[in-house]
Amino acid sequence: MEAFVLQNGRVRLSAPNHGDIADITKYCATDPELIRWTTIPHPYTEKSAIWFIDEYTKKGWADDTCYVWAIRRPTLAGEPEGPILGTVDLQGINAVSTGQGSATLGYAAYPPGRGLGLLTEAARLVLSWALDPDGLNLARVAWSANAGNWRSRRVAWKLGFQFDGTIRARILARNPSDPREDEWVATLLRGEPLHPNEPWPTDAPAFG
Repeated sequence: MEAFVLQNGRVRLSAPNHGDIADITKYCATDPELIRWTTIPHPYTEKSAIWFIDEYTKKGWADDTCYVWAIRRPTLAGEPEGPILGTVDLQGINAVSTGQGSATLGYAAYPPGRGLGLLTEAARLVLSWALDPDGLNLARVAWSANAGNWRSRRVAWKLGFQFDGTIRARILARNPSDPREDEWVATLLRGEPLHPNEPWPTDAPAFG
């Protein structure tokens, strides 16, 4: 598939490009939240960002296995795109032609894009297209995160994902000498509303 833009009044989603390399490198190399909770390389270099754009993103769109969008502020026709504020993607896309396809939703907000509700808005825009019969028509979208990543879980909860449980010792820690980490998993099915469908856990920590 050719990369395309999704946009509403709050966010614009377009494929990351070479103009984003400096920002991607800066945030992925230095932000402790991205380093702790994502699988980006560490240390992260400009070559890492170039590979992300030229190999991972472009190949994913070309072979319909992974669609990656950069999160930006909306622009008017003819205006240049704004800076990248994060990413949202659909990974592991499969069985689309059968009408029973599935994928995994991934997302990350860069520091300038946090606390504004843009990540949730961007992910909801992607899900609306992915689950729509006139869009990708997926039957199921999954979400997962390292246990303890409450900010990511909060976004998934706002999007209507149903928490399915914890898989013990599923994830290798970034430091090989550290023990494996548990993984949280949740799912969203076609036709389910894209807003909370269960109470927020009472044991969750408070955060802004």
